[in-house]
Amino acid sequence: MTAISPHLPQELVEEIIAQAWGLQLSANERILLMTSLPLVSRSVLGAYIRISSIDIHIPSSSYAETFLQTLREGAPRYPTPRTMSAAADLCSSISFEIVQRNPTLRAKHWSTEPPMGVVLSDLLYSLRLFGDLPNFRTLTIRYVDVDINDIFDWARFIDFPRTVEWLVLEYRQTEVDVPQPKIIITPPPPSRSPHISLWTLPFLKHLRVSGGSEEVVSRLASSAPNLKTLRHDVGR
Repeated sequence: MTAISPHLPQELVEEIIAQAWGLQLSANERILLMTSLPLVSRSVLGAYIRISSIDIHIPSSSYAETFLQTLREGAPRYPTPRTMSAAADLCSSISFEIVQRNPTLRAKHWSTEPPMGVVLSDLLYSLRLFGDLPNFRTLTIRYVDVDINDIFDWARFIDFPRTVEWLVLEYRQTEVDVPQPKIIITPPPPSRSPHISLWTLPFLKHLRVSGGSEEVVSRLASSAPNLKTLRHDVGR
């Protein structure tokens, strides 16, 4: 007997994929979703490609490399903004999750850079090198069990995209009794206020921070001279 697969309207397929894609998932859950959806059917694959090309999620270094390769697909060996692929036009947001679940290591070596932090810095550098994504407006970074000063200690935003107007930062601690960091990699010099960063975000207009600290929010706000809205809940 031949199994009969129910046919769903394409609009409903798109809505289901969009709802699933919009869930806040861990890196492993995101990878499972990304590897499973394309295998369901051709209609699901088509919807997945469209939706995942608009709101980009980077759960691992290999996905960052794949994303950059997609942007350069069909371009010459040394691409320029004019030779980026059409995929560059679709991207409107990029989301990262940076996790450092090793309390013993963190307690002794807060200067150890989280691997996904390196991926974030490398991706932003690559985007600056190869040209801006014209519709890239929102950057979301979720920190889990990571030093709240990571952005400043490792100068994460030295290559911050000029097109990004929304920055969303979420800090979450899943472990208790972890010592606060004592090592600051790039402290501001004595002649400068500790609330001023080594980089500026002149194109950023909206900032939302969950968790973190008052100092993190203050330093970020001071780095964005054209900020229009600021929403934060440092006690979350």
